[in-house]
Amino acid sequence: MTAVTYSKGRLYILVAIMGFCGASCRYLLEVVFPTSGLPVATLCINIVGCFVMEIVNLFLVRRTHAPRELARAVGIGFVGSFTTLAAFSTESISLIQAGELGLAAFYVLVTLVATVVATLAGRGTVVVLDRHRLKRLREEIRERHEVAMRK
Repeated sequence: MTAVTYSKGRLYILVAIMGFCGASCRYLLEVVFPTSGLPVATLCINIVGCFVMEIVNLFLVRRTHAPRELARAVGIGFVGSFTTLAAFSTESISLIQAGELGLAAFYVLVTLVATVVATLAGRGTVVVLDRHRLKRLREEIRERHEVAMRK
């Protein structure tokens, strides 16, 4: 297997393309789920982003041997432009300023708990994918051994 490498120029372009895709997906979710009260779109975006980032970090490079540059482009470009701490903070302050202290506290708590759970779920998904890959490799080895024994 040959390693694919990216020049800095190509990497910048790849990050920019991924950033465009992530920002576009974020905007689409903001349009589909406009904020009225609880900022559902930002909450969902940050939860999904934490889940995806963990899979990118633990699976994409380490298990599939995809180029590290590709993982960086997906992580920094797509997930980085898709998720947002700034919107979370701004929306939390807006809820507080509107006198919605309970809703603001709920939003902050749910965001913190849900994003940590999503990160753990991403790790769990990688464990499941690893087990599936290991099982497939063991079956391949067993089949090769059986073929070799028949000869």
